[in-house]
Amino acid sequence: MADGQYRVESPEGGDPARMILQAPCDGSLQLHVPDAPHRPGDEPRFSRFTQQPGDLSRPDILAHYEELRPHATGLVRVLSDDGNASGPWDPKLTPQTLRKGLETMICTRAFDTRMLTMQ
Repeated sequence: MADGQYRVESPEGGDPARMILQAPCDGSLQLHVPDAPHRPGDEPRFSRFTQQPGDLSRPDILAHYEELRPHATGLVRVLSDDGNASGPWDPKLTPQTLRKGLETMICTRAFDTRMLTMQ
């Protein structure tokens, strides 16, 4: 290895998801790529999340920024464990309104993708 070059090696076991990046002369840097907690087809497990809907209150739209600090670092949970919206963040929208919102979101994403490709 020439001076100023880096070498990438697989660790013992040859797992390509866990690569080691070695820097010249100064020791080594390690790049760790964690395993996904769930794979397609697996039953998702959310036990590591202890928050419940309503744990983080819905602030007033004119709230001072200091009141919003927990919202920037916390988890706003809207869906309960059974998948239903509950708590103060539940918008209480009709299925028709939800479908219209989803349709608008999909159209906006398609438009955005088209505009990005035209740049």
